[in-house]
Amino acid sequence: MSGGVPFSESAPLLIYPGLGVYHTTSTSQLVRQATKQRRLCLRLFFAAKSMPCSHWGGMEICYMCEAAATSREHVPPRCIFPRGDEHRKSLITVPNCDVHNSTKSKSDEYLRHVLVCSPGVNETAAQVARESLVPSFERRPHIMETFLTNVRPVTLGTDETGAFTVDVRRFESAVSSIIRGLYFHETGQKLRMKITVLNAAFCTSDLRAAPHLAYIRETERKLPDDYRGANQRAFRYALHYQDDSCGLCRMRFYDGHPIYGVWGGRGLRPPSQRSA
Repeated sequence: MSGGVPFSESAPLLIYPGLGVYHTTSTSQLVRQATKQRRLCLRLFFAAKSMPCSHWGGMEICYMCEAAATSREHVPPRCIFPRGDEHRKSLITVPNCDVHNSTKSKSDEYLRHVLVCSPGVNETAAQVARESLVPSFERRPHIMETFLTNVRPVTLGTDETGAFTVDVRRFESAVSSIIRGLYFHETGQKLRMKITVLNAAFCTSDLRAAPHLAYIRETERKLPDDYRGANQRAFRYALHYQDDSCGLCRMRFYDGHPIYGVWGGRGLRPPSQRSA
């Protein structure tokens, strides 16, 4: 594991100028378009739900649907990592189709924006912001209206910072895609269950702590520090599951607060110390 502030009761929750406010906006046109295209894709390619691996008849299959794979997708997106080979070594890739590949780029940019603006992140996040986020805003000032919705000054204790409204549905869709990709990478099978995304860095619109903060803190204390990843200053993860019917994916971007993906019917109870 890389360095960073341990996630505990004493760790600061909101210390970065640009905290995200946990408040859902209307569904973006991008998400609606992606949903429509996915439905079309599923009509064109027959389902193989009992398929034990990523191939059918020797043909590689997309990790998200039953379409033939036409390329490889980075999990998490390549834009999350700073430029340079030293920061992008041994990146995870999974097979994907044209539909899912073509609808993700804008969502990947939005995910990067929210992550680098999250509280408690390290210098790697600042490097990504300098290399990609700030130049993007300078080239296309209009996208700030999309990325910094309802931005406003707020005061936390004696510190003055800013808050913006997060498109939670868009954020959770991007995070869920990463989790499905990691599961596919580890098992060779698709994760078809609905994923509940929990972000310890989000707060409510009245600046209270994230709704599931206590669950995340308890789970981090109970489970071993077994995060993995070749570029841990930017991203690391741990998977805990028995099969695709229930499980937990723990992720940390830029040493920031944990982001969880939970699936299955066990509810929000910290899992036992069993890792994949």
